Amino acid sequence: MAPMAAGATVETQFSDGSTSYSHTFSGTGNGTAGYLTIPYGAEVTDVEFNLRGEASSTSYSNFTTNAHFGGAGDGSWSGSPPSPFTSGQRNNVDVSSKTMTLKGNPTLQSIDFGRPSHIQSKVNAHHNTTGQFVSFSDQGYSGLTKKFSQFSVSTSASWGYIGVVAKVGDEFHIMKYSSSSLYNTPTILRINASTGAYIGTASLVTNGCSTSSYYNMVDATVDGTTVYTAHYTSYRMTKWSVITSGTSKSWRCDASYTYSNQYVTGVDIDDATGKLYVATYSYSAAATYLNEVSKSNPSSIQGTWTLATGSTVSRYGAGMVVNMPTIVYNEYDQQYVSGVGYNYDSYHHFFTMNGNFIEHMGEVPVPEGGHYGLVNTDTGQFSFSCHYYSTAYCSTSTRHKVNNFGDGSLYDSRTHSTTTASVLGSSFTSTKAIDRITVSSILGYTPTGTSISVDLSNDGGNTWRHVTVGQTVVFAQASTSFQWRATLNGTVTKAPIFDGVGFEYVASYVSSSYMYAYQYVGSGTKNVVAATATWDEDRPVGTSISVKFGYTSNSQCSTSAGVVTFTQSNQSKSITGTGYYMCMRIELSGPANGASTPSISNLSIARHSNAPSEPGIEIDGKLGWSRAASAGALLGPLTVLDSTSGTNNLLKRFNDAIPDTGAGFSNISVGLVASSSGILVLESFAVTYTMNTVNLEIDIPEGEILHERLEPYEVVTRHVIGEDASTMTEATLTLMTNSIAKNPTMYWQNGDIFPTPNDPEDYIELDASSWSTQSNGILEIHWIFYVTSEFPDQSNVRFRTGCVDNSGSAGYTPLDLTSTSGLEVNRSFGLGWLKVRDNDGALVMDDVPDNSWVAAGETLYFQG
Repeated sequence: MAPMAAGATVETQFSDGSTSYSHTFSGTGNGTAGYLTIPYGAEVTDVEFNLRGEASSTSYSNFTTNAHFGGAGDGSWSGSPPSPFTSGQRNNVDVSSKTMTLKGNPTLQSIDFGRPSHIQSKVNAHHNTTGQFVSFSDQGYSGLTKKFSQFSVSTSASWGYIGVVAKVGDEFHIMKYSSSSLYNTPTILRINASTGAYIGTASLVTNGCSTSSYYNMVDATVDGTTVYTAHYTSYRMTKWSVITSGTSKSWRCDASYTYSNQYVTGVDIDDATGKLYVATYSYSAAATYLNEVSKSNPSSIQGTWTLATGSTVSRYGAGMVVNMPTIVYNEYDQQYVSGVGYNYDSYHHFFTMNGNFIEHMGEVPVPEGGHYGLVNTDTGQFSFSCHYYSTAYCSTSTRHKVNNFGDGSLYDSRTHSTTTASVLGSSFTSTKAIDRITVSSILGYTPTGTSISVDLSNDGGNTWRHVTVGQTVVFAQASTSFQWRATLNGTVTKAPIFDGVGFEYVASYVSSSYMYAYQYVGSGTKNVVAATATWDEDRPVGTSISVKFGYTSNSQCSTSAGVVTFTQSNQSKSITGTGYYMCMRIELSGPANGASTPSISNLSIARHSNAPSEPGIEIDGKLGWSRAASAGALLGPLTVLDSTSGTNNLLKRFNDAIPDTGAGFSNISVGLVASSSGILVLESFAVTYTMNTVNLEIDIPEGEILHERLEPYEVVTRHVIGEDASTMTEATLTLMTNSIAKNPTMYWQNGDIFPTPNDPEDYIELDASSWSTQSNGILEIHWIFYVTSEFPDQSNVRFRTGCVDNSGSAGYTPLDLTSTSGLEVNRSFGLGWLKVRDNDGALVMDDVPDNSWVAAGETLYFQG
């Protein structure tokens, strides 16, 4: 056998004998150069790949989706530009249907039924302006957009960054933090719920609960003296007991529950049914779920529904109220927007359970400020306080205030005498004729068997269009006057309750806007020599469109140096810029009166280049190295080492593909990747590896039964001595029983020494005939041992071996090796022992030796 550890090995050719490879890319892709065969236990210590980038063809950047223009809507940048652009920004643009226009100046027409003038006429309907709703009859109900009076807290209570507000008995318990981060323990302020007087603080008793059980509290629900809280980044819902002792109160943590590592964003008890609901967010699915859980065992999920996907709720969830079929969900926007900063705004989303599906009824911004928690406090209402202790996000008037809103609960259901009703709303007007309007919300309480249907007209009621939430209605003719109507359908026992309706439209536009995207390419050679820009457009009189592209020191592409401007589609221009950024920019402009807007879509920028960008090397199908996009395309030679800049995991990728135990060889693929057209050549390579110490093999007496017998058992282990070591200092063999604490372990030490085993239960006896040998860098140990009657019956007793070499100051310990199969222990198996006794005659023997004779006629006695 050849030595397993005989010095470093350098591989310079693939297993098929080839030493180089070339691949022509037509875009982003990869190609396999070949395979390297490396033995188990080896460690790759050095790599060198000599690459060359060569000229190829034109590449394109196509802006063909909403995301390419920064995302749908008119908000700040939320998309991703097409490759190779990496970042972008925009200002005053609106994107929809893969088209970019000037941002509109939106007008929100919100009808909340708080005034008689909101309704022109009604049939079989009752209008309650106090509760702010319409139904078949008067009901004990608070409309979802109803605002109750603010509750004032005594200024003697030290205010700060406010979290969840919960009403426990006759007190408000307000979570206060020292910073905007909830990743710490709150101070619980106690406030008299009638007078607002500051009582003091309640203590928080952890009761053995970890910080994950009370950090990051974003919502709560109260059930008598039991409180359930939601904890976002801790993935937990926690159960508390609020304990009164004299004049003192404390929150005692009783238990916490997790839900498949999903973020817990809300918790509430439906007052009508007593059912407990938990809202969770899945990062991988980008979706929020509503879970009904057992009160007695909140870990048990009784049902799960999709509450919202990322297109509806894309920001931080922080509070929920459930009054089936109505669900209110607080979305707290804490995202940073480049060039804008943080918003710290809240939006209340309204949902309804329709059969087995949850439908979105709309959303409304919360002018009272971003907040944590939606907690029922009084009949028909929930409460919260503005979180951020800064007048930039929470005005001074919001401090020491608790805000109270209608929760959409039917707390007093009253009889009615009809099953259908109709409502004709008062008309509303726009400042200019428009042909489209968006339905932003249709709010209501719709139990099973009921419905609310809304129609919209822009011609005085001559023709009506049925509308739904989120729909943008496009009329054949523009108009300045709009009117809505609603039909309420119910049963003899159930009535729908109509909370309100919202419409949004754009009557004018901003006068200018821009969008730009860029990629940092550094100061290297620029391989783009020309560019062609093509697009589709609508350009009314008085509007303009321009597209810019080039290499410049300004990522915004707003300077003239190194940047060319295209004013018409399908123009080609030379590119001579040498700046750090490859950038593009779209500029739109309209008339000062905002009467019209241009539009652009299907923008394509063709970069006539001649080398691959972001070249990379794949090891075993995974990226081992890639050149940063900011370094530009590769033209000419490049030597890639394990220290070359960029994403560099070459050594890790090789060594991850090589098992640390066992015997055999790994066939590791090496491939090339690139993100643009071009020719990438692997001219040569060198991969150096050494052999580490490794537990190579275990031979066990398969098929035998472990039991007490006269013949010993033998297990053979083999260990490769690595190149950095001269010998092995220690080895072990452990019998893996059904109790780790009782596992017997045998030891070997250099010099063929077998110390006394570590055998807590006296399962085995090491035989003195155990021995070892070392040859060609491999240590082979023969472990010989007996099994005692103390070893209890069990199955699948496997064997695990380990070793330590003499490299370094403390030696190197490779991964242990465990046998793939095990042996059975059966103490009643076979003949344990037997004596043959000769008690008669002149010669008496207690145990007749093997092959001995006994005189004829004598009686033999057997014992055993």
